[in-house]
Amino acid sequence: MSRIGASDLNLKNGERALVVVAHPDDETIWMGGTILKFPRAKWTIFSLCRGDDRDRAPKFKRVCRFLSAKGVISDLEDEEVLSLKESLPEIRLRLRNFLFASQNRGSIRSSGGLSTTSRRDESRLGGTPSSSRLREFLRDKQKISPPPITSLHKFNERGGGMEFDYVFTHGYNGEYGHPRHKGVHRAVAEMIRAGEIRTKHFFNFSYEFLERKNVCRPKKAEFFLELSPTVFKKKQKIINEFYGFRKSTFEYRTLSNVESFKLIK
Repeated sequence: MSRIGASDLNLKNGERALVVVAHPDDETIWMGGTILKFPRAKWTIFSLCRGDDRDRAPKFKRVCRFLSAKGVISDLEDEEVLSLKESLPEIRLRLRNFLFASQNRGSIRSSGGLSTTSRRDESRLGGTPSSSRLREFLRDKQKISPPPITSLHKFNERGGGMEFDYVFTHGYNGEYGHPRHKGVHRAVAEMIRAGEIRTKHFFNFSYEFLERKNVCRPKKAEFFLELSPTVFKKKQKIINEFYGFRKSTFEYRTLSNVESFKLIK
């Protein structure tokens, strides 16, 4: 992985950039201005959660069209039934399916081709389930079909699927400590170290949570992007008008005209 200088965060025409986030709206809150600033890069945005959400999933598709990005959304459990540790293999599986389908020019449904537990299904667990009951329920409910073994051998021989110039994802702290943000960070970092995701440059969002103000703000980092007033207004529009968050919400108030990143070696 080649090192780039702090002044070189400048995505060129045609460069392939993958943004992996936990939820629809994360792509905009943490780096929407960066995507807007470099519209000629080939952006792919992969949201792990809410593919089965009839409200958020269509909004995500609309936002991706506005951002001129390819959008993929999956259906990872998002009610914290799964612990952080239990979520990691589920995240890795969904990412592998995405990479496998992309390499083989397969189509990925709006739900990522995967089923999930819903809030209604969760209530059937009868309160807080034991670990064994939870695993049994999820095993029966989440009938996820991984790529065929023979195809996976070819997939691995070719170097792990699509290669990107840039990969962006959540920071180790989950921005404000969200377990799905932390899980996505860990899974993506592990897959890059293992060579399953190939990229020239790997960036994490760099933000910290200010508890007294109940907002996140950019941390001091080696890479940051200052947004023009025009770009920042577009970013606000996406959160307010496309996703429907009021100006008093955490999501809107966290929006910053500076986007901060950490380069992972």
